[in-house]
Amino acid sequence: MRSRGLPEVGHANLKPDRFAMERSRSVSPTIMQLLQLILASTAYAIGGLFMKLSNGLTRPLPTIVFLRLFSFGAMLQALGMRRADLGMAYIMVLGFEAVLALVFSVALLRESCPPQRLAAIALILVGIVWLNRT
Repeated sequence: MRSRGLPEVGHANLKPDRFAMERSRSVSPTIMQLLQLILASTAYAIGGLFMKLSNGLTRPLPTIVFLRLFSFGAMLQALGMRRADLGMAYIMVLGFEAVLALVFSVALLRESCPPQRLAAIALILVGIVWLNRT
């Protein structure tokens, strides 16, 4: 059956390459999970910034923004944790969130960042890398 001048396509041409699909599945989920977890961390950290700007839930717009960002972060984290170990994924999200929160607090809120905080952040990052390698 032909439709609107398009050539008829045989069913043989529509079959997907199983081996290509299996190869893409073995690589894609890991990268996608990592991306989802990093985006979750980012949503949480930006949400934390808006939490601070909400002034203890007294300002409606920043309150709504931080609640939505936290919800979005939780959804991304749930998606990213489907096949990952709970401990590894959860700690990774918390670690990246802590690093991003510090960066945002210094860059946008002009909070101080003494060398001790930088050392603590370095330890967190080392712990995340170490955790991912185990």
